[in-house]
Amino acid sequence: HLADNVSDVGGVHGLEYEEGTFTPTMTIGGVSTGITYARQHGKYKKIGNAVTAILEVALSNKGSLTGNVSISSLPFVASVNRPIVFVVAGFQQIVFGAGAPTGRIVPGTASIELRKLVDNAYTTSITNAEIKDISEINIQVNYFI
Repeated sequence: HLADNVSDVGGVHGLEYEEGTFTPTMTIGGVSTGITYARQHGKYKKIGNAVTAILEVALSNKGSLTGNVSISSLPFVASVNRPIVFVVAGFQQIVFGAGAPTGRIVPGTASIELRKLVDNAYTTSITNAEIKDISEINIQVNYFI
């Protein structure tokens, strides 16, 4: 359990309800060294084994790292056996030409790979070259633990 602040309420018929906050981090090439933030916050609700998380990461400096971009430190590790639904609410100051922003939770981790849909056919990773020092990412993600 990776949340910063938790409110746990016993649910009806044994279904547990929990809500809290967490601090999402960006990694580039699997590393976060040198990245600084203007804002980084997240809220979540967990009902049973279903989690909905809403997060914002706004950079003030992306540093000099290279590689694929991910968001780490979700409040729970995702199941390796359950379907995952991921919705991106919006990206700002990210330049990747044609394609739509998307992503996926890596099963068995608390991380989201940021990706872009290419030609409505396949996805590819978003890299350091496509984000700026002032990039902002707002995400809502639904997943199972």
